[in-house]
Amino acid sequence: MFKKHSFALLLIFIFLLSWPIKSIANDDFVFPQSYIKKLSEDVFFNPEVYNKLYIARNEIFARHGHIFENRELRNYFLSKKWYKPIKKVSFDELNSIEKYNVILISYFEKYYYKSKLFIEKNYKDKILFFPANKEVHYDLNNDGINESIIYKPSNKGFTLQVNNQSITNELYTNLQKKFAIVDIYKSDNYKEIVIFDEGPSNDYTSIFYQFYNNKIIEIGSVGGIYNIGLHVYGNGIVEGLIRAKLLQTWYFNEKYILKNHKLEIIPQDIYKTNFYVFVKKDIKLHTTRSEKSKCFTLKQGQIINIVGCDNKKWCLIETSTGKEGWLLLKDFSFLVDNNMDARDALIGLCYAD
Repeated sequence: MFKKHSFALLLIFIFLLSWPIKSIANDDFVFPQSYIKKLSEDVFFNPEVYNKLYIARNEIFARHGHIFENRELRNYFLSKKWYKPIKKVSFDELNSIEKYNVILISYFEKYYYKSKLFIEKNYKDKILFFPANKEVHYDLNNDGINESIIYKPSNKGFTLQVNNQSITNELYTNLQKKFAIVDIYKSDNYKEIVIFDEGPSNDYTSIFYQFYNNKIIEIGSVGGIYNIGLHVYGNGIVEGLIRAKLLQTWYFNEKYILKNHKLEIIPQDIYKTNFYVFVKKDIKLHTTRSEKSKCFTLKQGQIINIVGCDNKKWCLIETSTGKEGWLLLKDFSFLVDNNMDARDALIGLCYAD
């Protein structure tokens, strides 16, 4: 009987002895298993984790007894019972999983939360804004006489009136309560009226009109609005945004030229991009933009920059060392040479309606 009770007490003692250690591990680490298990991108979408990434990355080194010069880090880890400062620990001394996780955490620290779905530029356009539902007087055709302009938006479209001419557009229903007058081409005699629509899913659109031969004519529509992607150069060129048809939900800068009172797209072979992602599985890249070109393997566990895209089937990739390669896709996001969807190979891509 004594032996049975002793054995039971021993089991309880072992359980109680192990319980606080497990509790400390869970409470004292941002990512308790980051030394033996690759982190999933899902863990980074926890709001509580966002402000702890700096600690999370350094706790991987702290486990090995790294001596921190940073006072904040040193004091933080000295408050942990498990931390024993021993020596300086380099990245090369980490195991393969730890290296993977350090770079992944670095990606979320430096790039993911700051990623932009289109290339931003510092525009300094001089755009004149006017309120809706109020008569505005402005010379639109350089004849020395001010036109009378009234813009009336509603939830069923808008009406634009210039002098005794009027047009109605029911295509746009998320309209701003102001319009603008711009000068696309300073060498001609015309100023353009711009109406701004924010779209059902932030699909911003700017609609341009001219008053030509005493008639209101629509010269074209461009993605983007005055402070998001839209730029009027004054030399006949307008720049806006188009939603990409490849890889993820993102936007490219599209250029238009004004010809014969119409905005025409200026063809681009490659759209410049600047979007960083993390490679979680090895993928193959082509050396040139040809399906017959040689391939090389892009290893997992690194941060790469997507620097260009033809919006058809190729994306240009640049590694941290400056090496470039072409990623071949079909059906929007399927990696042809890797037989997998891009979401299975890359972390940081955006998919939205």
